[in-house]
Amino acid sequence: MSAALSAIRPLSAGLAGQARAGLRSLAAIQALLLAIAIAGTHGWIVPLHAATTTDFVSFYAAGALADAGTAPLAYDFAAHAIAEQQAAGAGVPYEFFFYPPTFLLLCAALAKLPYLAAFIAFEAAGLALFLAALRRVSGAGLGTIAVLACAFPLTVWVLGLGQNSLFIAAALAFGAALVDRRPVLAGLCFAALAVKPHFGLLVPVALLAGGHWRAVAAAGCGVAGLVALSVATFGLATWAAFLPLAGWAPSAFAAEIPCRFGALVSVLGAARVLGAGAGMASIAQTASALAASVMVALVWRAGRDPAPRAAALAAGTLLSVPVALFYDAMPLLIAIAALWPGASARHRRALAATFLLAGLLPFFGRGLGLPLGPVLAAGLLSLALLQSCRPAGSARQDLPAAAA
Repeated sequence: MSAALSAIRPLSAGLAGQARAGLRSLAAIQALLLAIAIAGTHGWIVPLHAATTTDFVSFYAAGALADAGTAPLAYDFAAHAIAEQQAAGAGVPYEFFFYPPTFLLLCAALAKLPYLAAFIAFEAAGLALFLAALRRVSGAGLGTIAVLACAFPLTVWVLGLGQNSLFIAAALAFGAALVDRRPVLAGLCFAALAVKPHFGLLVPVALLAGGHWRAVAAAGCGVAGLVALSVATFGLATWAAFLPLAGWAPSAFAAEIPCRFGALVSVLGAARVLGAGAGMASIAQTASALAASVMVALVWRAGRDPAPRAAALAAGTLLSVPVALFYDAMPLLIAIAALWPGASARHRRALAATFLLAGLLPFFGRGLGLPLGPVLAAGLLSLALLQSCRPAGSARQDLPAAAA
């Protein structure tokens, strides 16, 4: 980490004993909820009348098809559905696979393991990378970071669903944290976003605004390398099968398949929840992406402190992508952890409120009709801009009073 961030007191120093106890309690509650969810999903609480599974089955089934030498069938709904049932049991609900062949590289490796072992390995690796990324952007100890991540209300959803958002958030955080000292490695971290490309929309904006040319080159080469590796491994036919599906995916969400707009945490989803038509929602999303691009560029151009840069990129990304579901909002915690050490007491209260309100994202919009996701992301992006504009040393002067 750069000298600027290492000079800031760690996140744990700003947490009062009562707050730490609250986080530990919340983490314990989340662990209990996850255990109950696992037991319920497997029929260990009450008998199940229908087969159930998680989002991870989509990844595993696609990988199994790739391992069988039929990678293009990962984008054939009928064949993919059969593969899911072979992996998790007959009658499981179908989970789409909209990811590019670059993500198939990981899926194919996981599918060489038994299903449960692959699920555990996938989530354990994602959590380990996410914890390391939080530690990197905050300067906190591993114990504090572990409690913070486990207490974050969305973590239990990500682990329970078997989603890949921990990897995405970690790639954003590591890229931002390493760009000054290890620009090539930072670029390769950003290149990893090629598995979910729309989450890399603001990476070029950030790197170009900050003048990080070596990172730009490394990211471009990394993406090209991943694409070339996927072609060499699965053939051009796999990309030919994916590209039409990639064009269809937005219309699937527009038709509310497989989720309702309330599950989205993007501006597009918020606009539709509030009653906007498809055209107006698209205009709102475009305006949000442009505004986020400008703010991220300003933060990265200031370039004095890596912490607000990481926070701005994490929060701005959620404002720029049109399709982001509640489990994709893990970058919110990256932004909170990055901003906390340099935040004033008033801003820390706002960060704590954001931390807790994130737990409502799976429910707001579905039944309550309140688009909370963009509000939280915009607040964090605004705090990152404010923190990046402070004179050097001013943020650190707030810490003793905030910690008292």
